[in-house]
Amino acid sequence: HHTNQDFATLRILYEREGQRETVQVKRRLWEDLLRAALGEIASAPAELDDLFIRHTYLSAVIGMAVQAAFGIDIRDVATQEPSDLLLGRRLRNATGLSGILESDFFAWPTEVAGGAQFIRQMADRVARFDWRDPPADIAPTLYEIVIPTDERRQLGEYYTPKWLADAMVNELVDDPLRQRVLDPACGSGTFIVAAVERFMAVERFMASGEPSVLVPKDAVVRRGPDELVFVVSNGQAKAVKVNTGRGYRALLEVSGGDLKPGQQVVTLGNEVLRDGAKVQLGNGAGPGGRPGARSGRPGAGPDSKRDGNR
Repeated sequence: HHTNQDFATLRILYEREGQRETVQVKRRLWEDLLRAALGEIASAPAELDDLFIRHTYLSAVIGMAVQAAFGIDIRDVATQEPSDLLLGRRLRNATGLSGILESDFFAWPTEVAGGAQFIRQMADRVARFDWRDPPADIAPTLYEIVIPTDERRQLGEYYTPKWLADAMVNELVDDPLRQRVLDPACGSGTFIVAAVERFMAVERFMASGEPSVLVPKDAVVRRGPDELVFVVSNGQAKAVKVNTGRGYRALLEVSGGDLKPGQQVVTLGNEVLRDGAKVQLGNGAGPGGRPGARSGRPGAGPDSKRDGNR
């Protein structure tokens, strides 16, 4: 309800002030960039205006949420200088970070009559939530709420689920302390976040000094913030929480969870496996729809290689 109300208010502002030259310049530059990224756009000017308004709204909401996550009192900023919430001055001064919020295409509400009141109204709504530990998929969720499905399809836009980004990064970034990652069309940064989390996890792993073992990469699955390996014991799967390190071709270095060389681990069907579930060793799914457990065994980890050379 509030999303529709705020969007309707923003539309009224644009319809009333959209012919202002500075707003038109931002609108044209945004469309030029959109065409450069997507090629020819089969949309009428009115439809592009609608998308421009939606992108403006989305940028404002996410920008305020980011500032709140850094501990900035966005209600206070909205009271003293509303334009700062779209221009990012308070964030830069408080954190020293630049390039996160800038004066770009979507800062036009700061230039028009009624824009300050709109910003204060939005800040009041955003500030009602606790942003100190926001969910990682907040940007994709907001985008899918604000931008209709048909428009996303027309623009060829798709947000990769975090679980898929994590799986791809774990598969491809097998030696993160010696690798660099580039995502030139990063959107909301799902892959970048997954890569940074991977770098940090391996750095903690290397610094811990814990004994490690090697397991097949397919044996490691992510459940929320945890990485698990399912060990087979007496025909049942036991979830073991592990920390992941470097990769060695088809193997991955892990530590923690009392995982020992020679134990059988599940490498097939473990994405949907539950702790304590019965499993049948083999090459596929077990009878009765139960997940199969393709046999794999941990080997001794290369502790001698954990020498801090990065």
